[in-house]
Amino acid sequence: MPSSLYILQRPRHKRDVGALEPLGTRAEVLHVFASMNTGPDRSGSDVLFGPGIRVELRPNEDPILQLMIHVTEEELFAPLFQGCEGEIGRLGRAVRSHGWQLYDPMSDIPYPPIRDEDDEDDR
Repeated sequence: MPSSLYILQRPRHKRDVGALEPLGTRAEVLHVFASMNTGPDRSGSDVLFGPGIRVELRPNEDPILQLMIHVTEEELFAPLFQGCEGEIGRLGRAVRSHGWQLYDPMSDIPYPPIRDEDDEDDR
């Protein structure tokens, strides 16, 4: 995944309309990122810092609908997301286990890819 910006959100199929579904409460999302050694540099901050990433939350948003992940160091981001030695990285596991989706706005590619009964909108 060569992009430097990703959007993290719950996947929606093209036919679905309406508001985004939450990723979780602010506390739940912060807990998930804390397990990846990623957190704010001061209490109440909307920016989290971790190995190879900077995560931006919307101010005072609870529950969290989406967030931005900026890749700051590709060498650190790759093992965090893709993992190494055949194991998926912590971020990749968190995305899958929570039913989230990383979306690359530059290439229009989601991870994991959308799969549903209507093959026309699958990517």
